[in-house]
Amino acid sequence: MLTGKGVGRATGRAASGASVAGGVAARGAALTGKGLGRAVVAVPRRLYFVVSDLADLLPKPVFRPWYLGAALVVIIAVAGVPYARAWWYTAKPAVGTIRVESARPDAVVTIDGVSQGRAPLTASVPAGRHRIEIAAGGRRHTQEVEVAADRETFVRAAGPDPRGMGSIRVATDPAGVEVFVDGVLRGRSPLTADNLAEGTHTILVRDGSGSVQRTVRVRAGQAVDATVQIRPGWLAVFAPVKLEILETGRPIGSTEGGRVLSSPGPHTIELVSQSMGFRETRQVDIKPGEVAAVTIQMPPATIDIVAPAEAEILVDGQLVGQAPLGPLKIAVGTREIVMRHPTLGERRQVVSVTYNGPARIVFE
Repeated sequence: MLTGKGVGRATGRAASGASVAGGVAARGAALTGKGLGRAVVAVPRRLYFVVSDLADLLPKPVFRPWYLGAALVVIIAVAGVPYARAWWYTAKPAVGTIRVESARPDAVVTIDGVSQGRAPLTASVPAGRHRIEIAAGGRRHTQEVEVAADRETFVRAAGPDPRGMGSIRVATDPAGVEVFVDGVLRGRSPLTADNLAEGTHTILVRDGSGSVQRTVRVRAGQAVDATVQIRPGWLAVFAPVKLEILETGRPIGSTEGGRVLSSPGPHTIELVSQSMGFRETRQVDIKPGEVAAVTIQMPPATIDIVAPAEAEILVDGQLVGQAPLGPLKIAVGTREIVMRHPTLGERRQVVSVTYNGPARIVFE
């Protein structure tokens, strides 16, 4: 029979055995876990060595300097395109020229306060309005001119005898159009064209809608007023047959369509009839508010009429002769041909006479 001390020793031994068993189990579990970890790590290491061996078999990259140079060229080209395009397409400033002439050798020219030297001279200036001062013989003359881009504006200084010079004050409706005096651009209206010799001068005003030309007589020591209107006029073409009216190859009307509204100034028109084989070119000048009439006299065309002997031949009721007839010249268009024979009687034919070839009419 166990005493209290014996029971305590047995209980202690049992607890110690359990503790030892637990430690053994824990060490077994730890060893099991380490084995699994080594197995897991072993697989990736083997795969790494396989991939490394394969990489060693691949060709090694070779550095080529020209590869780097080509890449730099491509980068510079791509990056520089916007800058090159901006530089190339930058609008250049509009520039015109002023030409100054003088009969006096001592004439000194100043443009916008800057001395340009002695006339004659030509100076390039920005497009726009400029102030010109001409000094000669103790006298000064100042005027403003309008310079157009890529155009030359002409200024003539007073000659040795200013009493023989006059001027023209030009006003236009609408204002702000180009003004040419004797073929030289003077600027935009309204303006005063000074230093014009006494006599007849030609003024031409022009804008996008057309041009108008006038002749003005200048008197010494006087200023002549010239007011010019720029507004459309009309074109009317008359012809014996219908003709199409073309300008620069574009149809603008016909002879049967009445008047054609046209811009003022000179025009080159073509009058065409495809069916008649007719084409003619005319020059016409349209004046503002007026009708420019053009009459077309079309030359006759040739026809050949075959009819029995002694038959009378009539064209549009007019007797032209007796068969046999040679080739006849008659007006183009639709014509009625009548044959009258003593025994065969009267017969009629309607024919279109054109320039496309001789028409042949046969009466049997």
